[in-house]
Amino acid sequence: MRKLIIVLFTTTFFNACGQSAKEVVFDSRFQPNSEYITEMESISKSKINFTGPEEKIDNIKASGIELPMIVEGSTSMKTTIQTFDLLPDSTFKVKMGYGNIRSSQLQNGQGTEKDSPISGLIIEGTYNSQNKFKIDTLISDKVDNNTKNTLIYTLENVQDKIAFPDYPMKVGDSFEQELPMNIPVAGISNVGIIIKTKYKLKNISGDLASFEIDQTIELNMDVEQANVSATGSGTGISQFDIAEKFITKYESDLTIELTMNVEDLKMNVEINAISTQNVTIK
Repeated sequence: MRKLIIVLFTTTFFNACGQSAKEVVFDSRFQPNSEYITEMESISKSKINFTGPEEKIDNIKASGIELPMIVEGSTSMKTTIQTFDLLPDSTFKVKMGYGNIRSSQLQNGQGTEKDSPISGLIIEGTYNSQNKFKIDTLISDKVDNNTKNTLIYTLENVQDKIAFPDYPMKVGDSFEQELPMNIPVAGISNVGIIIKTKYKLKNISGDLASFEIDQTIELNMDVEQANVSATGSGTGISQFDIAEKFITKYESDLTIELTMNVEDLKMNVEINAISTQNVTIK
């Protein structure tokens, strides 16, 4: 029995040491001759309320607005990306197809559902040796020019969800990333915030690396926003397939609290957003 305990302890000890000593450079990029099927879902719930002079609050209610306003929404989408042969100049062609994108919203019991005009969109382009995407063709009879231009800019310029460091990481290492974001608020211009995200490498098992996510929210001070405050926090996980060089899972649960002064009224907004993304690679 004592020998068995010693063997088990020794095996566990060296396995743990081997895992913690392993270092990996996380270079996220598409590979040629592959198919990436991505399924995404986001669910949000917003609570909007006002405090201030009773007369003004009564006027808001008299206009048919129920306080607090509760707005719930969800969006689901599926995309398929097909990559082709690696060419002599280290580029490869890509065909991206958007499946049905469905959105629903429920505001104080009143619901609406709609399909996005991006549903059915097909994009063809090229990835270069630096993994930068250049769009050659955009095919859709539903998307207007403004939306097309926004899509082209986003796909060609916006970085991956996670900008990994260019140095090796081992279990226990972490890095941080900042992402500016605009939140639309009904009747008021967008509120600019910054999401600060810390990624900590928690585990490496075979070709799968798991990260723990911690997020904090603050107001974007580079944008002029008088009488506005923003706070919040979030948690989540991410998984990276080392062999495929790609993020195969991302989950986050984020809460944002906004306060805005509108004349002598104070608007309080609380938003909870849960998002999931899973990628199957063939």
